Amino acid sequence: MSTLKEIKESWELYRDRTLFVRVQKTIGTFLDIHHLHLNETVVTNYLALAVGLCAGFSSVGYRFMIEYFRADFFPTIRDWITDVSSIPFSYSIILIPAIGGLLLAPIIVYFAREASGAGVPEVIESVALRGGRLRFRAIWLKAIVSSICIGSGGSAGRHGPMVYNGSSIGAAISNLFHMSTERRKWLVACGAAGGIAATFNAPIAGVLFAMEVILKQATLKTVTSIVLASVSASVVGHYYFGDIPAFKVPVYELLNYQELFCYAVMGVLGGFVALLFSNTSYFITGLFNKLKVTKLLQPAIGGLLTGFILLGLPQVGGVGYDAIEDCIRNNFTVQLLLLLIVGKILATSFTIGSGGSGGVFGPSLFIGAMFGGAFGYLIPHVYSGPVGPPGAYALVGM
Repeated sequence: MSTLKEIKESWELYRDRTLFVRVQKTIGTFLDIHHLHLNETVVTNYLALAVGLCAGFSSVGYRFMIEYFRADFFPTIRDWITDVSSIPFSYSIILIPAIGGLLLAPIIVYFAREASGAGVPEVIESVALRGGRLRFRAIWLKAIVSSICIGSGGSAGRHGPMVYNGSSIGAAISNLFHMSTERRKWLVACGAAGGIAATFNAPIAGVLFAMEVILKQATLKTVTSIVLASVSASVVGHYYFGDIPAFKVPVYELLNYQELFCYAVMGVLGGFVALLFSNTSYFITGLFNKLKVTKLLQPAIGGLLTGFILLGLPQVGGVGYDAIEDCIRNNFTVQLLLLLIVGKILATSFTIGSGGSGGVFGPSLFIGAMFGGAFGYLIPHVYSGPVGPPGAYALVGM
């Protein structure tokens, strides 16, 4: 009873302080009674652990939501379109991304405009200019609209939205405890690391991403918190999805050290492909911004244009990981690989540029894999030495 009394007195003593300080001091009193100690850094690390767990569960729910829209909701709509109209089933794929655009546009326009786009640039801007402040409701709204976009066949990735959701969770928890701007940035970075770790089943990648892309700096304190968040999120993802990497990669070997020159040339040319992707995306986004059509219809227009591409190149729809694995396993011809590069660039630009929601990291991997595979097919025609299969070049191209 005396212990409870002392804890209550500590809670009342700091009633004029922020919730974070009250909780810290109250828990500290309890631990001091038992000859333990607590400081603000320890509390931050516990909160980082909580952020990582929440980001992990958010990632799991997000992936299940995408799968629901992709495998259940929109296929049902596609069957219905075929039944009530004279449109053949094979051509109905044109309308599905447009319907997805019609569904997500009101959510973005009326409730959360920040839910459109990739997500990562918004997090970087928030940390750099606004002290890591992100709106709480964007957590679930971003997940919903990007799930609709990707599930309907829109060409976008799931990693950008997952980074945004994890970062928003970190910002929400820091706001709950009225933490300082510095520590809010820590928890935002922890959420970003958790999103990457749970999605890729790669905790180290989550740590590096958070330190180099979000914070752009690292100290012992921040690294500790980010590692805790990343590992805890990865454990959650591992529990639900198993010990499965993002891609099942065959074993490739470097057959000739001179082949490194070929990889270097591919890297230079791949930089120009990346520029083509970026410039095309910005150009199409600019066209939609100038379009004298309400924002409620623009995602549907982008979806319709994407649908026409899917009619001939269904591999470019959604995240596209199955196509990447086929490319790594040398299942595509060089002609198809070149078409897929152009198709993915245009489809992603139409999807994101029109106001859709989804990341560009997945499409970048897709384009890099297809370019690397196409480059690998061309190497034997200009180099007579032993070279690896196109799949090896596709892997490096990613």
